[in-house]
Order: sequence, then structure tokens, then C-alpha cells
Amino acid sequence: MQAAGSLKKKRRRNLAKVTGLGALGYQESNDAFDIQQLYSGGGGGGAIWEDQADGSSTRSGSITRPTRAPYPPTGNDPEWGATRQSSATGSTSSYIPSGYPPPAEPGSSKAERPCLLSKNAVSRLKQVCIVGALVWALPWRYDAKTRRVERWSPGLHRVWSAIWWAFAVQNTVLLGYQFYSFFARVQLDNGSYRPVFMNSFCVFWYLYSISLNTTMHMYRDKFRIYINTLLAFNEKNVERYVLTLDELGDHGQAILKCAVPANFIQLCLSCTLYLFMPYQPWYLTSYIYSPDNPKWWLIPGALQEWVMAGQTVAVFCLLAWITVSHGNCVEFWLMEAHQGNDTGYTIDSLRESHTAIELYRSLQVLTGLLNECISPLAFPIMKMINWTAVVSCGYVLIRSMNQKFIDEFPAIMTYPFGVIVCGSCGYGMLQISAEMFDIATSFLNSWSQTRHKNLRRIMTSCSILRIYVGRFYFVTISTTITYFQKTFDYIIDCIVTFP
Repeated sequence: MQAAGSLKKKRRRNLAKVTGLGALGYQESNDAFDIQQLYSGGGGGGAIWEDQADGSSTRSGSITRPTRAPYPPTGNDPEWGATRQSSATGSTSSYIPSGYPPPAEPGSSKAERPCLLSKNAVSRLKQVCIVGALVWALPWRYDAKTRRVERWSPGLHRVWSAIWWAFAVQNTVLLGYQFYSFFARVQLDNGSYRPVFMNSFCVFWYLYSISLNTTMHMYRDKFRIYINTLLAFNEKNVERYVLTLDELGDHGQAILKCAVPANFIQLCLSCTLYLFMPYQPWYLTSYIYSPDNPKWWLIPGALQEWVMAGQTVAVFCLLAWITVSHGNCVEFWLMEAHQGNDTGYTIDSLRESHTAIELYRSLQVLTGLLNECISPLAFPIMKMINWTAVVSCGYVLIRSMNQKFIDEFPAIMTYPFGVIVCGSCGYGMLQISAEMFDIATSFLNSWSQTRHKNLRRIMTSCSILRIYVGRFYFVTISTTITYFQKTFDYIIDCIVTFP
């Protein structure tokens, strides 16, 4: 029961400490709640909304009925259908459903962000789907018209499955060779552990590829269903509550603007590393290739590097995008529904007790779907990848601050980009997850300050939104601090211990 939140004592955290925005304190005049109206559907809500809009109030004893809009009209409503059609064509209609914001004007920020996500976030999703299709990692495509991620046709999906299994077997065999090469390099005494760490990074590449591809193969349908659910949830609520989205920024820019583009560059660098250094012992071509051989001998190996590294990068970027997009959306809706926090982005009815409870319950379901997708395997694997790659690449980068950096250029650029990719991705994922936990805590605390016992009971029964790492723990601010502290400690220990 404590895990469900009914008995667990929640930590109080002010919204100002979380976001830097001010929120009004508790106001008893606005404290109104009627549990009979919760999830009541259309009912008599429209009349109550119209009365409240005229400035009057409806009272039943000591309980004041809050401002509340009716549920969305059904698609069979001709007036509502005409309103949506006129807003899509750019014309205005005199009819707007009671309690609804005006339709988005063409060219406005609301029209450009129908799913709440920014253009940058949507373009990153498109890019991940394109790269995933090119390397046979994601059997999906992004449909710009429906704004959904669609699955390939059954025939293409069967072809994808056959190719996926072929590369999975091939990567498993090559992983065995990578371990053999690594242990052989460890036994050599050449006065430096730098080649050992370079060899270990190749071992990690294959481990990352096999683990991420296995996760993707097991949860691919859940990932796609979750993405479409998130887009549909945002699309419905943007249409229902949002007035404008001008100057609304995205959090998690470390992933959207840094980690994802750097990952695509890392894909090219991985192929460059092979093309410039095919004689290194961690490649099978080192047994048959010499500088006198023609370059076309390297085409099969370059294709293998492209697919192996591309599958790793595509799934890696997809999981990072899912985490950041979920955190951004949940944080926006919780901040807008936070009691006393009017930012001007949404209508006032979103900041009523009934609407806030229903929205929070919906976000609980959405977060539960996310945890079902990423918590068992994906998030622990991502965290381990970020940690091990930063340590190994950081060691090689620091040990290359001499003539070796110039001698091995441009292949040596793999390692600084590895630090940038995994450092920014780890920070972005943990930061946005921790911020979501804090804003959820502040949201529950703000609505728990009420004189209505039923409302306090409902808020006490709500568990805080959180992202779990396996079955071990969930992400908070301290998780980010501890993660990077341990990472830098291990890099320093490696530099001091291994010459």
C-alpha cells in the first residue's frame, strides 16, 4: 500500500523551487469540490459552465460547484464538425463549444504544434525512424498526415524479421571474436593500457548492439503503441485546453539538440574508424588485409559496421526520445493544472479540481505504459551503456592528448563523440525524469491543501509519477548527481591505475 501512495508520506516541494515560476498560495474562495461530479461526463455540466461564465455561482449547501466545461462533443455533432472543418481551412466560425478555447489559427504556434511537441522533437522522431529503416532496426515509418508511427506492411515486416535474425546471429559470432581479441590484447605488455581500452570499446559496441536490438525485438510493438498513445493524448488535450503555445520551450535539449545529432555523426565515425584502421586486431580483416590490398575489400566490413552501429544508434536515440518527450509532456500538463499557476497557455477550467484529478489519473496511466515499455530492460541498459561508454571513451580521449590524436585522425574522433553522446544522453534522460518526479510531487501537494476531505483522500491515494530503473529504484535529482559523480570517479581511477 505504501508503494501505491496511500500511506507513504509525500515530500513537499514548492512549484517555485521546481520551475522558477510563481504560483498563488491557497485561496479558500476558489476551493470548491463535489465528488459526485468527478467523471460525470456531459450531464448538466454545460449549464453550470454557462452560469459560471455569466459571473454567477451555483451552490449546494456549503459546496461551490467550480467552473467546469462539458466533455468534448461527439464526432456526430454537426456544429462541432463544422467548427473543426472551418478551423482546418483557415476560416472562422461563429460557433465554439461552450468552455472550449478558440480553434487554432493557421500559422499560429498552436497550429504548428498540434501534438504539443515542438518541430524539433517531431523532426528528431522522423530522423530516428528513417535511420532505423535504413539499418533494419525499426520496422516503422512516421506518417506526417496522421501524425502517427505506422508499422510496415506484413510482407516487409517478414523481410525485416529475417534480416534482423541474420544480423543478430552474425553480431553474436563477432562478439565472441571481440572477447577473444580483447583478452589477447590484455595479455600483451606494450607499456600502455590505451589499446586495451580501445579494444574494450569495440567489445562494448557489440554488447550494446545485441542488448538494444534484443530489447527492441521484445518491446517493439509496445514502443510504437506508446508513442502513438502519447501523440493522441497530447493532440486531444491541446485541442481541448490550450489557448496558445507561444514561447513554449522544450526541456531535454541535451538530447534533442546534442545527443541525437551526435549519434548520427557517431554512426559515420564508426564506419570511418574501420575504413582508416582495418588492420587493427579487433577487426577480422586484420588477418587478411594489408595496405597493398584494394579498398573494395573493405566494403563487406563497412556494411557490417554500418548496420551494427546503425541499429545501436537508432534504438539508442529512440529510447532517449521517448523518455524526453514523455517528461516534457507530463511536465507541461502538470504545470498547467497546478493549483494557482496560470501561465496563459491554457484555459482556466484546466486548473479546477475535477479536471486536475482526471488529468492526473490519465497521466498516471500514460506513465504506467511508459514504465511497462522501458523499465524492465531499456532504461537499465541505457544507463549502463552511458556509464561504460563514458568511462572507456574518456580514458582513451585523455590518453590521446598527444601525437596519437593527430596520427589516428579522423578515426580517433570516435572517442570524444562517444563522451559527448553518452554524457549528454545520460544527463538528459535522468534530468527530465527527475523534473517530472518533482513537478508531480508539487502538483499533489498543491491540491492537497484543501478543506474538502474527499479531495484530500483522492490526492493522498495518488502515487507520484516516476520512472523506474528495473525493479531497483526510481529516478530523482539525487540519481543524476550520484550517476555523474561515480562516472567521473571511475574515469579518474582508470587514469591513475592504468598507464
